[in-house]
Amino acid sequence: MNGTALESSSHLHGLFHDICLAYHILIGNGEIIRVSATEHPDLFHGISGSFGSLAILLLVELRLIRAASHIELTYHPCENIQRSLARIQDLHEQAHPPEFLEGIVFSKDQIVVIEGRWCQNDQLPLLNLSLPWSPWYYSHVRKACFEQAIKAEKITTFDYLFRHDCGAFWMAAYGLHWELLTRYYLEGRLGLSDLSYKTFGSLEFEKFSALKDPSFIQRFLLNWQLSSQKLYNMFHATKSRWFENRFIIQDYFIPLDHTETFVEFIMEKVGIFPLWLCPIKSTTHPQILAPHWGNGMYVDVGVYGMPKHTASLKTIHTELNQLMQHLDGRKMLYSFCGYTEEEFWSIYKKTPYLDLRQRYYASDVWPSIEEKVLNTFP
Repeated sequence: MNGTALESSSHLHGLFHDICLAYHILIGNGEIIRVSATEHPDLFHGISGSFGSLAILLLVELRLIRAASHIELTYHPCENIQRSLARIQDLHEQAHPPEFLEGIVFSKDQIVVIEGRWCQNDQLPLLNLSLPWSPWYYSHVRKACFEQAIKAEKITTFDYLFRHDCGAFWMAAYGLHWELLTRYYLEGRLGLSDLSYKTFGSLEFEKFSALKDPSFIQRFLLNWQLSSQKLYNMFHATKSRWFENRFIIQDYFIPLDHTETFVEFIMEKVGIFPLWLCPIKSTTHPQILAPHWGNGMYVDVGVYGMPKHTASLKTIHTELNQLMQHLDGRKMLYSFCGYTEEEFWSIYKKTPYLDLRQRYYASDVWPSIEEKVLNTFP
């Protein structure tokens, strides 16, 4: 809630904080208050994306729906980004839209839109992601659509909710490149950059852009070590910002009408595959820091990987930021945002934010949001 959270149900329900009915929070004068759409609505809507700079969140009241035991997955292969976005829009606008909707861009001409509904068909084959040797979800989807011609299958709701957990989407696949994994330990963990350079020479980004699917043996031996939590621990254990100097990990919220332009730029100029597409219902509530404020639908374009091209990461980040802003998009602020303070407040509403900090006694108690999220490019 203090940050931003989304899932494939966001095309119906918005971001996670959009299903929150009320927050119980500690404000700067030590008082605990309940805020909702009718009680302190300014703070209720302002909390989202504030990263703990307005108040401390203690308890949340949520709107829940009943879940079935299984979800039916239907795969829609598409030959280009234009058709995939049209399919996403068509599915969302159905009289009975699917409960879950996402897309994975494997290449310019291999894109899969994945439709999920509460399962009514017991005869469908079961996709099991809970076995020690289970496939990584993104790899299974690609093979199911483009090698095995599987149109539909079912999955337990538990497995679906954690489908991207093993391998952290596809980030663990970079570790299947022996040279890159060795570089990680020599440079990122041991600080032996000179030895790494003598052994491998300069890092050639394009060598690692094609991800390898893990073999059965690799999955059997490694899956238990490749949860997102363990991989994030590896990410934060490195020295000298090793990951930040080599990978782009960003989520960009782009209006649906402009998503094609943004994705085509990434495919042509950045060369990271796969990409994640997650449609999001926008909000018209005064969520001054939320990335999905506006009209119409947004698409979260998840860019996670090592760029194929050799331009500096700073240049790539800057170009993506500029295009995002030109297309009326915003980004999630958990990663490197690369804004100056002036640039940040040209995107977000400074005066209402500072008013909230003053009104609820946060100004002299907690750091302001720009102190928490602004950072320089590696």
